[in-house]
Amino acid sequence: LQPCLGGTEPKVAKQHGMRAFMAAQELKWEWPVPQEYSRVEVGGDEHNRIRRGFVCAAAVALPAVLGIAATALALCAPGYSSGRGFRELWAGSHESSTSSGQTLTDAILLAEKPRQWVPDEWKQRSEAGQLLYSADPAHLKAWLKPNLGNGYMGTQFGRPWMYLSGVYNGYKVNSQRARVPVPLVVKPRGRCTGMALDFERGVVEEVFVWPKAHVLVRTYFHQALPHIAVTELEIDNSKGADPFSFQVEDHLASKFPDFATKSFLRKQASTCLSLRTRKAESPRTKLIDVALCRANPDPVYSVGPGETRRVLLHAAVWTSRDAPSPSPSVLTSAQMEYGGVAGREPEEVYKQHLAGMQQLWRGGIEIDGNLELARHVNSSWWNLLLSYRWGQNMSSSPGGLANNCYKGHSFWDIEQFMWPNLLMFQPQLAAASLQYRFDRRGPAQANAAKWKKAGLKFPWESAVTGEEVCPWPGGAKEIHINGDISLAFWQYWQATADGAWLRSIGWPVLRGVAEFWASWAEELPNNGFTVRGVVDVDERAVNVTDSSYTNAVAMLAVANGIRAAKLVGQEQSVGSSWENLGASLRLPMDEHGLHHLEHATAKAGSGLGIIMLQYPLGIPVTEEVRRNDLDFYSRSWPNGNAMFWWDFVINWLHLGEPGKAAKYLRKTTQKNVFGPFNIWSETAGGGGCPNFVTGAGAFLQAMWAGYGGIRLSDGDLSFHNPRVPPDSTELRFRALAYRGSLVNVRITPSTILLQLHNESPRGAPLLAAAHDGGVGHSLKHGAEPLALPSAGVVSLFVAPGRDS
Repeated sequence: LQPCLGGTEPKVAKQHGMRAFMAAQELKWEWPVPQEYSRVEVGGDEHNRIRRGFVCAAAVALPAVLGIAATALALCAPGYSSGRGFRELWAGSHESSTSSGQTLTDAILLAEKPRQWVPDEWKQRSEAGQLLYSADPAHLKAWLKPNLGNGYMGTQFGRPWMYLSGVYNGYKVNSQRARVPVPLVVKPRGRCTGMALDFERGVVEEVFVWPKAHVLVRTYFHQALPHIAVTELEIDNSKGADPFSFQVEDHLASKFPDFATKSFLRKQASTCLSLRTRKAESPRTKLIDVALCRANPDPVYSVGPGETRRVLLHAAVWTSRDAPSPSPSVLTSAQMEYGGVAGREPEEVYKQHLAGMQQLWRGGIEIDGNLELARHVNSSWWNLLLSYRWGQNMSSSPGGLANNCYKGHSFWDIEQFMWPNLLMFQPQLAAASLQYRFDRRGPAQANAAKWKKAGLKFPWESAVTGEEVCPWPGGAKEIHINGDISLAFWQYWQATADGAWLRSIGWPVLRGVAEFWASWAEELPNNGFTVRGVVDVDERAVNVTDSSYTNAVAMLAVANGIRAAKLVGQEQSVGSSWENLGASLRLPMDEHGLHHLEHATAKAGSGLGIIMLQYPLGIPVTEEVRRNDLDFYSRSWPNGNAMFWWDFVINWLHLGEPGKAAKYLRKTTQKNVFGPFNIWSETAGGGGCPNFVTGAGAFLQAMWAGYGGIRLSDGDLSFHNPRVPPDSTELRFRALAYRGSLVNVRITPSTILLQLHNESPRGAPLLAAAHDGGVGHSLKHGAEPLALPSAGVVSLFVAPGRDS
């Protein structure tokens, strides 16, 4: 962007041990963001200039591009695009001919008149909301490039490093995602005229153009074969009368800061690396081995006149976390998988990947009539999903699997901002994320004992072991994380009613967290309870008493523990103080009783925790207090970060104020989303954590919990006055997951329509829907959509009967 922004010097953003929204002068613990994550500091209308910077980059070429300038400018305009659902578009797509048959009318004259050129298919898929692209990738800063991942491995495109799920290096608080070399950093030696992220297909494509030929480079992490990374070269000389050749650049890293090299074997056709992390996170854990085998590209590729060619380069990556033990070795596992793909045709490998992507996108959110908003929804989903995989049983981090922001540690961001989206549309991934917490109960129990408390005390920051890895001492007292985890476990049961899961996985965590709160809270002389010495959601509030948010999640945790005990027949395990504790913790109010305070002695504060009392916590308070809270705290943090404004959207919609909600929906993205690939930043203006998936997850909740009005209870899933988002005609949910069924939901300005998804399991309990407590109507396979008024409350619940 720098050529358009006057050549100003880049300003390096900072991350802190305390979350980045805190004032820098109040901090002593800082983690610098790498130089390549910095953004350009500009004056004036900062938001518009930065967000539209890539349009400016294209516009400087207007005199040269002449006839195609207007098209290029329109295609690079910031926007979200789309309205068509992925499921519709799959039926009409032609994967086998992707890009290879593009005409080169514009490219033929490139030598005489330099101009930007991108495939027509990119333009079509961009308008359908399936793809985002830049027609000027040379001027993209590194942190604005797209992200790739398949839940096993992830990277920000163009960087030399990638990250593997569960692979960390460093001792205790220095534990961070280990930098693994990207196996295939392969490009033609030429001019790249376009870069695209096709999030429906899970690929990044680049196009390199010569006067009468072009090469499309397609890179993806295989969705069906999680250990496989692929780079394809589609060479098109169909318009050329002469042979065409080009050289290839290959940038495989040879030094590995987080690994010791066990072996580095380079042959003519392939290279294999065997690496081992340098430091384990804990004396009780082992170092991790990583093996990588990849195809070596040819130095030069050639095609004859009028010919095309498709080249497959692939790599296999394995770790000691997933290789079978004791044999074969990690290296042998990588070699075997590499060899299994080596003889296959590019199209066959790609189609298998696309089938996996189609399954990944089965559930989701669709917007009609607002192309900008729909494209933003789709890109946010992609940045969330690329970090999760069924069977990995790992959590994510504020920056996801694609970068090392906050060292790849898991915070409350997962359970409160990202995870609820998985629960609604990807319940298997939601279960895998909860398994991560369940598997680390041992360290949580030891952590509680260290504080002379009972039960489970989960760490504020968690990496691979589940021990505390927060570098800031105050993190150990940000104990609301325990209530956040407990709430997620209870919501999973509400959504699935999986009794076997509740007994074996849910109950041990719910019980342990309730026991912890009962041992931390102090009983008062009047038989009430207080919670002292904690850090609030607003991390400037350190060692405070009765944090409203902390007390609220504590009350929910003990209440849900009591409910779970009854369901699994463990009433005898309920502590004697649980019920009283859940009823007597106070949520401090101002002296006039008009709005909540962040904690007992608070005068002001960011208010994020207060706003979250309404959603997602559902704490019952009067409508007057809810409105007062929203009004008061909307003024307290005018430059609130990407974790802030989303909840104003949801709560104002619940209060029947769509105009106010629309205002905050704009604020959610306008200073936190940048570049042609809609990259989220943590703080307003582009600072903090890049690719801030926490913000993407919060934004998605604004769609289904806000405009969809979805709420979970013990007995139903309900839609409260669902409505379409601003400037849209319809809101749709694909394969919304509830009690074992998948439901398609269509919301118009006056109606909500419900219908079982065609892949909804036939053995699931029969679902019914009712409007405002009226007669229930069953949802059955093959039936027409059930239409109900959208005004009011529509409840979805299990009806009497066995099968649907």
